[in-house]
Amino acid sequence: MFTIKRKDMENATKQPDAKTKFASTDSTIYDSFKLSIWNMIDTLKDLSVYDMAQWINHIDRWIKNKNMENTKKYGRGCIVFVDLGAQNFRYELSYTHPAVIIAETKNMVLIVPCSSKRYGKRNSGIIDATSADGFSSNTGVQVDSFRWVHKNRIISEVGRAKGSVLDKIDSYILSITPSYKKEKSELNAEIERLKNK
Repeated sequence: MFTIKRKDMENATKQPDAKTKFASTDSTIYDSFKLSIWNMIDTLKDLSVYDMAQWINHIDRWIKNKNMENTKKYGRGCIVFVDLGAQNFRYELSYTHPAVIIAETKNMVLIVPCSSKRYGKRNSGIIDATSADGFSSNTGVQVDSFRWVHKNRIISEVGRAKGSVLDKIDSYILSITPSYKKEKSELNAEIERLKNK
């Protein structure tokens, strides 16, 4: 493995023309880029067929979609297949997964990813859902992993989640939101005070 001088890379990003200058004109950056590609090749050569194929698909999608603009309206509750990336850290979901759209803007969607491997795990951050809930098979809706992603990550639409699943997702998100927790505890205190009165 070649050593990449990350500090040099960080310093390069702070240069006044860093966002407009072509990287290929900067020998320090471009030489480090070539070394990092070799490091990637050395790392990826030992992947399984599944992991390598997913990685290739992710990079190919990124290259083809990076300058596109997906502004399609999907709507709350839409179940989509999403490319969650191929270079994620540790337990972050990666590759292609179904996900439920909770909210959207022109270019972004707030998603809750799903995984059939997480179904039935009895985890407070996972909601079990079945075909009766709008899914094609039993799945674990990973509410503890909700996040915003660009619409360019969406590969296809596959269904629509039932309102009961969306209600459970909303409840979980609200329960971990600090300001909501505070308001809820204040409301509960007020309820107790009124009961005692």
